[in-house]
Amino acid sequence: MGRKKIVALPGDGIGSIVLNETIRILDAAGFDAEYIYGDIGWEFWIREGNPLPERTIKLLEKHKIGLFGAITSKPKEEAAEELSPELQGKGYVYSSPIVGLRQHFNLDVCIRPCRTYPGNPLNFIRRGPEGSIEEPEIDVVIFRQNTEGLYGGVEWSDPPDIVYEAFMSHPKFRQNFGNVDLVLSCGDLPFYYLEFIVSSLNVPAYFVYGNHDLNAAQCVDGKLITHPPGWVNLDNKTARDRGLLLAGLEGSIRYRPDGVHQYTQNEMNWKALKLVPQLLANRLQHGRYLDILIAHSPAFGIHDGPDWPHVGFKAFLWLMDWFKPRYLLHGHKHVYGPQPTQTVYKETTVINVYPYKVVDLTWDPA
Repeated sequence: MGRKKIVALPGDGIGSIVLNETIRILDAAGFDAEYIYGDIGWEFWIREGNPLPERTIKLLEKHKIGLFGAITSKPKEEAAEELSPELQGKGYVYSSPIVGLRQHFNLDVCIRPCRTYPGNPLNFIRRGPEGSIEEPEIDVVIFRQNTEGLYGGVEWSDPPDIVYEAFMSHPKFRQNFGNVDLVLSCGDLPFYYLEFIVSSLNVPAYFVYGNHDLNAAQCVDGKLITHPPGWVNLDNKTARDRGLLLAGLEGSIRYRPDGVHQYTQNEMNWKALKLVPQLLANRLQHGRYLDILIAHSPAFGIHDGPDWPHVGFKAFLWLMDWFKPRYLLHGHKHVYGPQPTQTVYKETTVINVYPYKVVDLTWDPA
């Protein structure tokens, strides 16, 4: 058996120290390996706009095993400020490279053995009877999910009532977003959350369904509702609000025969064609076809993915070619790494709104 090759990823801060000591221990234990160092971490986010460069992923794909040190993560606003000047304002969004690795390689489970050793000052201790100190023996293995649960991107799918009420009444929400004039949802958000938003902001709200949305939701009183209260379903419709001309198209590419809100390319072409008479009427009445098209799926070749469920719709391309909306806003494609989220296609600015975007517009409300 040949000598093992391991990709060493020091990362940030204490990561290089921890990694070097780990390799010392492995060497002392007689583990014979060649360590190939890969690029990862804050330094590469600043210089390249990517804390997990593609070359590092290729190294891991080739050698199949890696040793990882530690990583620095900061809120996306702070991360954007630390980008090199030539990269700022180009749509780069920071996300944790360790989460990116888990998602890319489907590392669903983290296995963590936890064991006490006599004399270790870091062992768990507890107070016993009459003020005594006990040091229980621990020998357990913890299995933690890495790509689901808290790392699945949806922290509250069904929050307890007390949490929901706290969200509904928290003053920070209106403080942060209280100056918006219009709210648009691109799908895959629970009805209770959309109701919370529109109740808190008290502005017009329009939505389209995503491929994970159901056609109805059950309220706490058992009543079924078919759309979020206070919202207008914009699928295959146009609307004029605050002087803006809006239109919507729901759903994603069909990847399951029985999938709800899923369409083939031809089916989406027909849906888009049904919008055309309404867009022509806009042109006659308002002098332009459309300002904002909201959709769940991205357009084909723009922010979409290589896997079939995230392939974009070709119909959106000819809609932009002919009817020139100022914006196409979409969701569906989660951003786990440094991927562009804003792209200009001819006369249209295409924005992936995941997880949310605040768009400042100036327009003539004629």
